[in-house]
Amino acid sequence: MQGKLRQNKPNYTLKVNLRNIVSYKTNCFNQISTDMIQIIYLISRMNKTIQKITLMRKTLLLIIISLVICEHSICQIANQNKYNKTHPLSIIWKEMRYNFAFPEKLNDVNLDSLYLAYLPLLENAQDNYDYYRVLSSFMSHFDEAHTRIIAHNNISDVPPIETTNWETDIFVKNISEKIAQRIPVGSRIISINDCPVLEYLKDSIMPYIGADTQHWKFDKAVSELLAGRPLSNVKVKFHTTQGKIKEVTLTRDYHSNNKQEKMTLPTPPPLSVKFLDNGIGYIHLSTCSWDKVEEIQKVFNANLPQILDCKGLIVDVRGNRGGSDEAWNPIANHLLTEKEYDFKGKWKCRIHSYMNNANSMYTVPYQPYSNIVPDSLKFTGPVVFLSGKCVGSATEDFIQLMKEQQRGLIVGEATVGCMGEPMVVPLNNDFSVMLCAKKYVDKEGNQPNKTGILPDVVVKQNYDSYISGKDLPYEHAISTLTDMMIGNTKP
Repeated sequence: MQGKLRQNKPNYTLKVNLRNIVSYKTNCFNQISTDMIQIIYLISRMNKTIQKITLMRKTLLLIIISLVICEHSICQIANQNKYNKTHPLSIIWKEMRYNFAFPEKLNDVNLDSLYLAYLPLLENAQDNYDYYRVLSSFMSHFDEAHTRIIAHNNISDVPPIETTNWETDIFVKNISEKIAQRIPVGSRIISINDCPVLEYLKDSIMPYIGADTQHWKFDKAVSELLAGRPLSNVKVKFHTTQGKIKEVTLTRDYHSNNKQEKMTLPTPPPLSVKFLDNGIGYIHLSTCSWDKVEEIQKVFNANLPQILDCKGLIVDVRGNRGGSDEAWNPIANHLLTEKEYDFKGKWKCRIHSYMNNANSMYTVPYQPYSNIVPDSLKFTGPVVFLSGKCVGSATEDFIQLMKEQQRGLIVGEATVGCMGEPMVVPLNNDFSVMLCAKKYVDKEGNQPNKTGILPDVVVKQNYDSYISGKDLPYEHAISTLTDMMIGNTKP
């Protein structure tokens, strides 16, 4: 009806009739004819129709504008997602170029080309786990153990199992009590998802591990053997300590469940002290973690009187991946007789100056360690240090210092090879990047990270000895220290 009305009564008629209405109002309102009343009615209907049409036009215009804005916003979101995915890599590129303590490695991998090659890989990452793997793969090219991606919020997870190795024998180090009856501690791992374990390590784990030494690259990969997408399943075939072959499907949910699974073996204390026969004291420093420094110092001080009465001392740092130098500093102060001591090499960082070559380094000035421990509280007897597997970072500082000061005999294997000081840079809510910003060069000009800190006496543990309950480096340390105490061997 509204459409027909608009066709019969166009706008120009409306104007004429309005003038007539004014004329009638001027003469006398009561003389308005029946026709005029109809005209007024029609005009009223037309005005309403026009208003509705105008409103419809305005509404349609608003819809069109909204669609345009929405389309533009979608494009912006798409571009923003692309930016969010690639921007963290740009941060890493910048920090590596200006702060990485090993600029020669940047030249070896061609940082710029590597950056460009990984941009599309990050753009195509389907979720945070894929994204984490791509970033980790990128960082692995720099072959430096401190330099890696730190994931937050359980981006990756593992079953309630810890894995380790002696040489190429990979086995269960610790396991949930719920599974331990089927898969005892010490059970060797044969395959992962029907793939031989060594092949699986090479193809699926090691490409994401950065390390200067091949032994640490392998050991670290073993420790992450069962890691994967949270809540996913992994099929593992074991050769148990009873000689049985068992295949078990496990869920990667240990961290997702806030580590609620009770493990078979307890976590060792940060510092433990025991006293053996023949006047030998044994100190086990299992961690140098920042949050354990106070506890370490407290336990050490509580045992100090008995330590000073010992004829010889074993300091075991095997498995200690590092933390803070403050954790081992009290021990060093009671072992070294000097009032001041320091590393004999140099700590170096990058130079940020347009006047210098981009790869230039400068020596970081440090004051020597001040040793205020009175001579009466210093242990002057022979010392054997047990070092080697998984000994890294701040703990390597301790072993390197003791080696340079010739304070005792180092027994075991090479350390990780990650002396240095890292810096941590946030990338987003889920990831940070850690990179080595300060390196150590010994007095001969060598970089210990290339080999790890080598022992004075190489003694390796093996799987068969482990299963039989023998600790070969420990036994050798006791034997050697006994000889040192009676004067048959010099430290």
